[in-house]
Amino acid sequence: MIQDLKWWETTLSKPSLFCSLQPKGPQLDWDISVDASMDWGIGMIVNSKWDAWSLHPGWKSEGRNISWLEALAIEFLVYILEANDLRDVTIPAHSDNQRVISAFEKSHSQSISINLSI
Repeated sequence: MIQDLKWWETTLSKPSLFCSLQPKGPQLDWDISVDASMDWGIGMIVNSKWDAWSLHPGWKSEGRNISWLEALAIEFLVYILEANDLRDVTIPAHSDNQRVISAFEKSHSQSISINLSI
């Protein structure tokens, strides 16, 4: 078992390791934007409707920073799209955090907190 764990550690530590998410079905343009602020919280616009979540005092702890908030915004978006029964479609979404965009494209991040949202 130790040998297996070492193999997984080596394999998952490779920066070139990624999972390609191929588009499924037609593209649906809902003009989606997500953003986060360490002062206020998370906000998004989905199909001309907006929603926002404010931060609780003490939210910032180890591994929780602006990139984590941006990843959480995308995770919330996925839940909203799923609640609208949107499956097997390609839906463009806009975010201003390149680190988080890259992490979602690669399906992993060096940040444990961000990985929990992917």
